[in-house]
Amino acid sequence: MAVITRAELDSLIRDRLAADPDFRKNLMENPRATVQGLINVPLPDSVTIEVHQETLAHLHLVIPVAVSGGELTEDTLEQIAGGICWSNCSNYIP
Repeated sequence: MAVITRAELDSLIRDRLAADPDFRKNLMENPRATVQGLINVPLPDSVTIEVHQETLAHLHLVIPVAVSGGELTEDTLEQIAGGICWSNCSNYIP
């Protein structure tokens, strides 16, 4: 099972939005199920998804997680270095 990066997920979502008019409606109504269906990987209960639709007058900016003290924890470094795996990734071979 390949590990998907955040950039790859964003790209998949943008491509699907452009190709499938119903995808936007599904994503807005049930983001968790829609994303799980797109990547074919169950998300753990600890992961939440919020969808915000921009308008020309209302922009949404996503900023990185604030790190207290300016240092990353070992767990955060592990997630950044290897990507976050939302499923059983014991069989993943880079």
